[in-house]
Amino acid sequence: MLVGYQSDNTTSVTALGRDNAYISGNLGLGTLNTGGYKLAVSGKACFSQFPFVVGDQTNDEYSVRFSIFYDNSMNNTIKYINFGKDNSLYNCGEIGFTHVSDNASSNFVTLGMYGQLENQRLYLFGDGNLGVGTKSPKGYKLAVAGPMIAESVKVQLQSTWPDYVFSPEHKLPALQELEHYIQENQHLPGMPSASEVKNDGIDLGRMNAALLKKVEELTLYIIEQNKELKEEKQKNHEQQKRLQKLEDRLNDAK
Repeated sequence: MLVGYQSDNTTSVTALGRDNAYISGNLGLGTLNTGGYKLAVSGKACFSQFPFVVGDQTNDEYSVRFSIFYDNSMNNTIKYINFGKDNSLYNCGEIGFTHVSDNASSNFVTLGMYGQLENQRLYLFGDGNLGVGTKSPKGYKLAVAGPMIAESVKVQLQSTWPDYVFSPEHKLPALQELEHYIQENQHLPGMPSASEVKNDGIDLGRMNAALLKKVEELTLYIIEQNKELKEEKQKNHEQQKRLQKLEDRLNDAK
C-alpha cells in the first residue's frame, strides 16, 4: 500500500508492507517541524526490539550497531549499551551500569567488549574508585589486577624521609642485636615479613623509604668497619716495626 502526495517541489511516499515501512521524506511524530531530520519525535519514544543499525544495512563495513539491554538477574539492575561497527554482536563494545544498592558508592559502570570476562573490564564506582580487571578496588582510587607499565611513577610521601639515620642522635643497633633479631624473626627489623607481604601487599613509597633506611644504616656499618680495619692495620704496622727492631738488635748481638 502506498500513501503520500506529490507536488512540484516535494515528493513524499510511504510504502507499508507486512513487516516493513519505507518513507521517502522527513517524518515528524507529534511535531510538524522535523528540523530537516528524517525522523523527529516530540514526546517519549519506546522501542521494544534492538539493535538499531545506522548506515548502509546492505554493507556491514559502513554500518553502526547500537543496542540497549536490561537485566534484573541476581537482584541487581543491569543496563547495557552495545555499540559496534556492524550488525554482529561480537564486534561490539559495551558500556554497562549495575545498581547494587541505594548507596551510590556501591554502584558501578563497566566498560569492555561484548563477551569479555570480568577480569578484562574497567569498573568505575560511584565513589570515584576505578578497578582495572577487578570490581573489588578495596577502597583504593586505582586497583589493577595484572601487570602495569609506565614511563614514570611518582610517589609523594607525607612521612619523613630516612636521612635522619645520618643524624648524630640516631643510634645504630649493635651487630650482635641485629644478628639475634634476624635469627629470631627471619627478616630485618623495620621490614615486613613474607607473610605480611603475602596478605597485605607492599606500599611502594613506604617500602622504598624502609629500603633506603637499611642502605643508609649499612653504609654507616661499613664506614665503622672501615675505621676499625684501618686501626687494626695501623696496630699491625706498629707491631711489625717493633719486631723488626728486636730482630735487628738480636742480629747485632751475635
